Amino acid sequence: MQAADLPWVMELDRKTPGSPHWSAQTYESLLRPDEWPAALRYFACVAGQEGGGAGVVIARLLVDGVENACELEWIAVEDAFRRRGVARRLLQALEEWASGLGGRRILLEVRAGNEAAQALYRRAGFCQAGLRRRYYLDPEEDAVLMAKELRAVENRPQKAIEEELTGC
Repeated sequence: MQAADLPWVMELDRKTPGSPHWSAQTYESLLRPDEWPAALRYFACVAGQEGGGAGVVIARLLVDGVENACELEWIAVEDAFRRRGVARRLLQALEEWASGLGGRRILLEVRAGNEAAQALYRRAGFCQAGLRRRYYLDPEEDAVLMAKELRAVENRPQKAIEEELTGC
């Protein structure tokens, strides 16, 4: 993700149910790795299309030497690009990035009623790891916790991963 992507990312955030609805400052902080705590890394990647974005994934990896857990914060795809493999490719890029930095697993939570997202995650190799009762509000709903164990891969720069996603 680059500074030029921020207006599009924030617009997608505003129009996507279940998005984090972060402030501009929060999104901007993802572009300033020199300000992050030493053990924390963020992955903010936009799958692009000429003239705009197709999808986005944001995650954080805590490299603590023990769990090295990566938490998927948000993934979203523009309506016009759904069912074209964009989310699958974004998840693959995230896995490669996290594995390359020593991540051992990716964790996420999803609304119990979001069956489409759960199906996507299951196809990507995630398994249900727990349930948080009445976690979400408006409407009140359980959160399904999902996890995927990662295998080590060669570290590749985030820029190279992002370049592969251009033109989804």
